[in-house]
Amino acid sequence: MGNLTALVTARTSLGIEEKDYHKLAIMVSGEAHYSVERAAKIMGIKSENIIKVPVDDKCSIRSEFLEDIYQRAVSEGKIVFCVIGCACTTSVGAYDDLEAIADFAEKHQLWFHVDGAHGGAVIFSDKYRHLLQGIERSDSLILDFHKMMLVPPLSTAIIYNAGNRKVNEFSPKAAYLWQDQLSEEWYNSAKHTFECTKPITVLHTYAIMRLYGDDIYRQNVDTLYDLGKEFAEMVRRTKNMELALEPCSNIVCFRYAAAGIECDEVNRRIAEELLKDGSYYVVSTEVKGKYYLRITLMNPLTDRKCLERLIMKVQETAENLTLI
Repeated sequence: MGNLTALVTARTSLGIEEKDYHKLAIMVSGEAHYSVERAAKIMGIKSENIIKVPVDDKCSIRSEFLEDIYQRAVSEGKIVFCVIGCACTTSVGAYDDLEAIADFAEKHQLWFHVDGAHGGAVIFSDKYRHLLQGIERSDSLILDFHKMMLVPPLSTAIIYNAGNRKVNEFSPKAAYLWQDQLSEEWYNSAKHTFECTKPITVLHTYAIMRLYGDDIYRQNVDTLYDLGKEFAEMVRRTKNMELALEPCSNIVCFRYAAAGIECDEVNRRIAEELLKDGSYYVVSTEVKGKYYLRITLMNPLTDRKCLERLIMKVQETAENLTLI
């Protein structure tokens, strides 16, 4: 809903006429969250106009390709109105080069949106804030409080850069709700969101900020991102285990990779067995066409011993499977 709201706001704020809606296109990383594509399709943007930019070995958008891809889209009659940066990707936790995307967006006067649902909370961390360099130049960004900011789901904020947003982008005529159609009424969420009636999900975040201040977010981000690096180092030092890539967040992708086995198939079966066992919740993903196990470290009370047991469990499961 956050990404959809941002895209609709972008379309409205840029003054695009309805007769041109069928030409609209967006540019986004090939690793972007599925909700971006879903939001674009809900808006009526055609699949071929959801332009996915290739990523590098770290799964970050290849910003050097943006210009050529944009020019090709324009030559095909597409109206590119928005470019989206990931901070971070949900699959592997990769951060895009937001400065480079901002330069590109400013050059072509495109709306620059950042999907910071998971990784935007690093803004509270002196240690990891550099991952968001350039985010201040975005026109809009989203942040999920229920991911790294310690509240129950679902709770998402969409934040606009002052002066870049057209007011009342969602307000049809509704005399029973408001008398002045064009007034800003920042407090009237029905004028700025799809839903009319909404739960006060920000109340949890407000209570945490009032009680503990911003430092609790710094502690949480630093703890979990540090833990991701620690777990990656443990995997790297363990026989028959490998990383998909060096993590820069609390999302780590890894797998069992002993010689002479079909790694993809064995790790699929490992994931199934771990789910049946119930001791650890480990999901899976594909990185560069290969199958990997994936963990997201969200509990700040997770410790090294817990992660050591997870690695042992993966190895034991793999060895049992390969003996069958």
